[in-house]
Amino acid sequence: MSDVCPVCRYPRIPGVDTCAQCGEPVGEEAPFVIETRWPEGSDVPDTDLDRRVAQAKRQQEHSRRMIEARSLEFAGDIEAAIAIYEALFLERASNNVPYKRLAILYRKAKRPADEERVVRAALGVVHQTATGWFVLRLAKILAEQKRAR
Repeated sequence: MSDVCPVCRYPRIPGVDTCAQCGEPVGEEAPFVIETRWPEGSDVPDTDLDRRVAQAKRQQEHSRRMIEARSLEFAGDIEAAIAIYEALFLERASNNVPYKRLAILYRKAKRPADEERVVRAALGVVHQTATGWFVLRLAKILAEQKRAR
């Protein structure tokens, strides 16, 4: 396996199977494919199929953007990663990963107001079983604010 993308010659990021620049697969594996065809004789209406295909495409795009943001983090381009996470934040992504990564990056960048904004928003969006990290993070933020007074 080479250390650059075969398509655009962008440096490959270890552990990431797609190029951070062009999105092409850089490993030996075939790209991930989502099957969008119902079995023969299925009585599922076409509208349901269209809805599922659209949902799968949204999930695939979300995953691609998450991989790109994480790759940018590893490459050291934190501002570009923050921009992608912020876009996912504005779309109100339902999983907790973009919120968590964004809060961590804001914490490292010493931007407490942005960190608190993201943590509070995540508490209202992510699934109830995944809110533990955000509750603890908010408690720490509020304790730091109280100490600073």
